[in-house]
Amino acid sequence: MITYLHWRYDVSQCLCAVAGHRSQASPEVRHISGQHVKEFRDFLLRYPDSFVVGEETVVLKEWEDREPQPFHELEQVTFCMV
Repeated sequence: MITYLHWRYDVSQCLCAVAGHRSQASPEVRHISGQHVKEFRDFLLRYPDSFVVGEETVVLKEWEDREPQPFHELEQVTFCMV
């Protein structure tokens, strides 16, 4: 989940989207963080030094004051086989 938030620091993330990434965590983490979005939100609220939690969004505390950066597609790169 934290990795997902690090990757997407440019915007606040929907709690549902972040909660969906719990499937990549260990069974213990999934159990502790709750089975439903409301339980997951309550879990995040217990760590105000790490997460800024809104009604439906979450962002890492360390990026709370950063200016959002627009998404840019990568330029097309052509590789030459030598």
